[in-house]
Amino acid sequence: IVISCTEQHFKQYRSEANKLFSSFRVLDGGLTVKDLQTTAVVEKDDVDEDELTAEELLARREQQKRKAYDEAIAALEPGWRSFETDHFLIAYDCKPSYARQAAKHGEALIEWLEEEFGAIGSGHVQGMIVNVHDEARGLPGRIVIDTDFGKGRVPTIHFTRPESRGMVSEFRSISTNVLRHWFSEKNDQLWERMPTWLAVGLAEYVEDAEMKGSRLRFDIDEWEKDSMVDARNAQKRHEGPDANAPLKPLKMILSMPPDQVFAGRSDFTRSQCSSFVRYLLEGPGRKNTKTSVILPHYLGHLLELVDEVEKRIAAEKKAEKAREKAMASMSDEEKLKAEDEAYRKKREQTYQQVAKELLEKAFQRTFGDWDDSDWSALDASWMKYAEGRTR
Repeated sequence: IVISCTEQHFKQYRSEANKLFSSFRVLDGGLTVKDLQTTAVVEKDDVDEDELTAEELLARREQQKRKAYDEAIAALEPGWRSFETDHFLIAYDCKPSYARQAAKHGEALIEWLEEEFGAIGSGHVQGMIVNVHDEARGLPGRIVIDTDFGKGRVPTIHFTRPESRGMVSEFRSISTNVLRHWFSEKNDQLWERMPTWLAVGLAEYVEDAEMKGSRLRFDIDEWEKDSMVDARNAQKRHEGPDANAPLKPLKMILSMPPDQVFAGRSDFTRSQCSSFVRYLLEGPGRKNTKTSVILPHYLGHLLELVDEVEKRIAAEKKAEKAREKAMASMSDEEKLKAEDEAYRKKREQTYQQVAKELLEKAFQRTFGDWDDSDWSALDASWMKYAEGRTR
């Protein structure tokens, strides 16, 4: 386990880190290695889902969810209870009220995602399993099962109420996994190829979500505040090119490849991406006529571009399958395996080649009519907002 922090905070957090390390111990009962290595995953079968109607696919998803839920419930240890909501199976051995808070948080986040980004796709969002552990059992912090998210699969999150919230949202692990799962289910191709500035910005923004009464709020955590303050101070001392600046012009953030965007202090860039997404979703960027359309237009253009690439790859796959039918020396199983592997490699290679093209075209289609004065105004408006939020 590696804990990283900025140099100026080292002394402050060193003692806390040492306490954390010394708290680890072998658990008698409770969470086991098996828990950490397994998830409720529906077994593979030979059904070609592309051939199913919308109604058949929905019925299949419900069947897969029910199977995973029933298996999870049957595997519960004595003392554990469970209940279901629209999108979750909540299993818990803590106070019921706290388990319901976790469920309420997850459902509110899904509702928010549907309102903000529902237009990205029509995919059915599969259910999730959340295991809420009693903190009295001594499990350290939040434990997340990094499941292989995919169509029809039911991912599992293990969550423990922290003894101290500290600087992070109490339900951060639920938020980050729900974000990933929801986008993967709605449009896995878009999520897989989402530009770094937006993927990072959304992840940083969503993980700090908290319920305040009946509303979901996205406050800034202390890490982002400190990072932005440090970045602004470093920006005042910077004398080099904009590409190496602690806070880069937004035009660069939105158009540069990730290896260039994150060159230098990546923590500054992450906090800038989060701050800009926050600006667009809830700040002045949402209210201004010119900037309020940035996110919907950008995602719309990106959807078109990704669809173009996928259709081109699918056509190549079809042609390749036709050619491989002539390979009489291979068994049917060998042919199928070769076709799938070749398609996977072809898809990866094609996306590697067009990643830069997708970024450039999405940027051009969204900001093609912007001039220098528009970018200068955006930089100034965002910086004023960022300074106000991080004082």
